[in-house]
Amino acid sequence: MDDLTVVRTPQDARWDVLTFGETMLRLNPAPGSSLEDADALQIHVAGSESNMAVALSRLELRVAWGSRLAQSGPGRRIAAELRRWQVDVSQVIWEPEDGGRTGLFYVEYGNSPRATTVLYDRTHSAASHLKPGDASIEALQGARILHLTGITPALSHSCAEFVSHTAAAARSVGTFISFDVNYRSRLWTPAAARGTLQGIMESIDLLICTQEDALILYGIQDPGEETAKALRSLLGVPAVVVTCGANGAYGRTASRSYYAPGLAINPPLDRFGAGDAFAAGLLYGVLMGDIEQGLRFGMAMAALKHSYTGDLLLATGQEIRRVAEGGFGGLQR
Repeated sequence: MDDLTVVRTPQDARWDVLTFGETMLRLNPAPGSSLEDADALQIHVAGSESNMAVALSRLELRVAWGSRLAQSGPGRRIAAELRRWQVDVSQVIWEPEDGGRTGLFYVEYGNSPRATTVLYDRTHSAASHLKPGDASIEALQGARILHLTGITPALSHSCAEFVSHTAAAARSVGTFISFDVNYRSRLWTPAAARGTLQGIMESIDLLICTQEDALILYGIQDPGEETAKALRSLLGVPAVVVTCGANGAYGRTASRSYYAPGLAINPPLDRFGAGDAFAAGLLYGVLMGDIEQGLRFGMAMAALKHSYTGDLLLATGQEIRRVAEGGFGGLQR
């Protein structure tokens, strides 16, 4: 596959993908209501890394998610939901109920001119206590790909150390590492993010970044393909994929450029988790030895995610493949 290769074979690995990060409970009133007047809230399990893990599991890959969870009702709910979708949670570290909490975030949906807003309540969560050593060498050796995101190092100093240490440790044992920038302005500033991520980039094989994040963090204003080239040169990462919403996704390695067009979404039901679904499709292609296929699957899975409420993509592997191959919507009987 071009010059980007996952060295560890399925036979040599316990999981196709291992990921770590915070998963929270998402609470939202029904669309058209506000948090101020709602008399009921819907609950969804939501976290960038676990969203990606569930989406990959729908393609029948072996996926594990690790974190720290409080030994409480909300923590057990998260673990049970991920197990329900065949995600291995054996790498979770359980904290006493009084040793941490489960992070929450609230979503209030709006239609233009009213914006959709997000309010976080995650300070001192159990996941913010992640620290170096929480991902064992044995676990890292058991994965073909380790997937991390820029959300985790923004949670706390120990989380930043965890991500840096874990990426370096995975690299030392030959595990392929993908990293989704996933910048969150409510967690840290662009300057803080750039400073922290710079050291992590030394361990990364594949970087995923939105065109918007490339502009915010690095001031890159070029079209998608040029943004991918510029990020690869600036950060010294072997491969970069830049997502541009409806305009598709661009990939760049040392010797080749790749592209997949965006897919029409009419109308979107819920955009949360679409980027994580894209990352899952991309990693599927990487594992299959075909980045271009990964871009196509990523765009298909991101589009499909918009048709589900909640953060999880629950389309079947058959549905995903159908859309990736050009099949759309309609009434099936």
